[in-house]
Amino acid sequence: MIIKFSVQCDLINLSNVMVYRCATIHLDLPVIDSQGGATKKKRARPLRVIETRMVFADTELKITAVDVSTGELVNVAVDFFNA
Repeated sequence: MIIKFSVQCDLINLSNVMVYRCATIHLDLPVIDSQGGATKKKRARPLRVIETRMVFADTELKITAVDVSTGELVNVAVDFFNA
């Protein structure tokens, strides 16, 4: 996922000139086995819903992600340098 920002308050489209890419969010999704549990083996994955929440406060950004099908937390990494 990509985080973008702008100093404009009245944006209509993310492709506007004053919209900048500032970070990339990486989600480390475990492979799900046939019983719905996480496994380390690499196999084809079915589509899954990941609920991601971002909280912005002062100079901090807190991101949590949950795999809706299993209820397990997903590891999240934010990359501001190679956005």
